Amino acid sequence: RAMEIDPTNTFAIHELGKLASKHGQLEDARRFFSMGVESDDPKGAMLCAESLCNVMIFQKEEGEARALFERVASRYQGATNSRFLRAWASFEKKTGDVSKACELFSMSAKLNPRDERTWLQWAQLERRRNKNTALECVRAGVNVSPLNPFLWQLYGGLSWEVEGAECGRDVFMRGVKN
Repeated sequence: RAMEIDPTNTFAIHELGKLASKHGQLEDARRFFSMGVESDDPKGAMLCAESLCNVMIFQKEEGEARALFERVASRYQGATNSRFLRAWASFEKKTGDVSKACELFSMSAKLNPRDERTWLQWAQLERRRNKNTALECVRAGVNVSPLNPFLWQLYGGLSWEVEGAECGRDVFMRGVKN
């Protein structure tokens, strides 16, 4: 019904794509998401692009997914949102371009420093590369979301590894109190 009222409603298009994807109708999902990507609405287009990329990744089309992320980011320069950048960063992490993933997580955090998921995912990635950077990320995440148990768990473990058992234990105790 929403499509009859407004065939350019990217959020309705996105929902139809999600339903098709959920039912295994990937070609229909691709068609809906592709319609949304071509929208003039940056928010809806980025949401549809993120979902279309997930379908492409599932179908082992990583190169096409990367090209789509790049095309949409270029098209909406200055209007990209942190969720889109975080999704792209997660994609780059999965495909092995860790430097690009860190760059995108950094951009996402700058756009929305209150996004706890960006801080958590960035810290998890940095844990393998640079534990001090990971600690900075997880501290930022705990500051914006002091009730997130996953951030506290990671914070405690990193503190234990980097600053020693006593510091790690202190962090775990603070996390339990929250």
